[in-house]
Amino acid sequence: MVHSRAVTTPSRDRVPWGLAAALALAYATVSLLRHLQFRSSGFDLGIFDQAIWHYSRLQMASNTISGYGNILAEHFHPILMLLAPAYWLAPRPETLLVIQAVLVSLSVVPVYAFVKRRLGRPAATAWAAAYGVFWPLQRLIWFDFHEVAFAPALVAFAVDEADRRRWGRFWTAALLLLLVKEDMALVVIGLGVWLAAIGRVRHGLGAVATGLVTLVLLVGAIMPALSDTGTYAFEGPYREFGGGPLGIAGAILRNPAGVLRALVIPPVKLLTIAALFGPFLGLSLASPLSIAAVPLVIARFLSNSPNHWTTVFHYWAPIAPLLAMSAADGAMRLLRRFPSDVSRQRVQAVVCALALVACAVVPGRLPLWRLALPRTYQLSEAARVGHRLVAVIPPDASVVAQDAIVPHLSRRDAIFTLKDHAPEADLVVAAFDLSPWPNATPDEVKRLIAERQAAGYLVWRQDGSWIVLRSPHYDPERR
Repeated sequence: MVHSRAVTTPSRDRVPWGLAAALALAYATVSLLRHLQFRSSGFDLGIFDQAIWHYSRLQMASNTISGYGNILAEHFHPILMLLAPAYWLAPRPETLLVIQAVLVSLSVVPVYAFVKRRLGRPAATAWAAAYGVFWPLQRLIWFDFHEVAFAPALVAFAVDEADRRRWGRFWTAALLLLLVKEDMALVVIGLGVWLAAIGRVRHGLGAVATGLVTLVLLVGAIMPALSDTGTYAFEGPYREFGGGPLGIAGAILRNPAGVLRALVIPPVKLLTIAALFGPFLGLSLASPLSIAAVPLVIARFLSNSPNHWTTVFHYWAPIAPLLAMSAADGAMRLLRRFPSDVSRQRVQAVVCALALVACAVVPGRLPLWRLALPRTYQLSEAARVGHRLVAVIPPDASVVAQDAIVPHLSRRDAIFTLKDHAPEADLVVAAFDLSPWPNATPDEVKRLIAERQAAGYLVWRQDGSWIVLRSPHYDPERR
């Protein structure tokens, strides 16, 4: 049966909280196992680990991994300061992975509440489960930690509270969203356009204005002022359109045809569109709420970096709740056209089942499926050696390390990625059977180690494929 605006009390319904707890456990397990197997990376887990370690010490977050004197010049995410107390208790990157799992899983609660008011409790359960395994969330969980872990819950709560007309809570979520990352201003703008389109004009125009002003201030003034170069760090991917989100706005006015072409070329972007809207059967397009996703979708597709518009990384997580919630709203609108309750119930059951299956398998190779494989839980001998060697690295030593090793050593003042022109350091750590990135092959890692040895670095530890060099001017045994 279709329910349009049934009044519910979410705190009395344990279903979404149970689902969120199960997802948090699954999310945390898959990301922690990946990290323990040395498959996480300095870009980005190490970056955030070092940043929040600085915050926990009441220091501004300079970052030697990313190379920013003030990490807020790279992306504006002051909300991460809220995580500093967690590092007083457990200063480890694993803490971030668990927190991320919890934050993302919490977004299930408002998604469930929103869907329940439209489609009823059984459908809401299936829909929220489908959302919980939706690939943008899984990609976020799989690839290290990111500030946008805060975004799905804040976006979902903002939509749910606006739907209930609880405007104080809506604005709290929207303003917190602006502290997650500078491009979340685009999501706030999108929410404003949606509200205006459904007749909530005052709050809609307020959200649009707030998002626009925030975006202009951050990208045009605040972040350049924090940067060593005096510019916005991510103008590059949008240089064709004038640089950054502000340039995109001008490009839409100057060259709309060129912008439209860039939204669908190369054709792989069409596959991403299908992966975004297909799992929920395209039903998002039947709801005005889908408008809220448009500004961020445009920004992603106009970037010249494939990372921004493929289905590999975490960039689509902020709009995942918009796609799920708008699809539920679209389903309600379409189901109203059926002549009887029986036919509506049957179609609704089929739609929910199809959405759940599609979200579980599209676009393929989803991380949570790995939990069913025994090898996921097996720690290789190389990883065991790595954990033993990492444990003996002095915490006050400066380190140059392979990217896959960096997040295991990033709670220190000076740590750098092993690559050409990496600076001098007390210790150099590498493992030839781990990912060589940003170097192309293990042979390049071996070359870099050989160059350090030729420059006078000495072998301090060596075990299997692992090697730790020390500077001739540094002796870890005498510190």
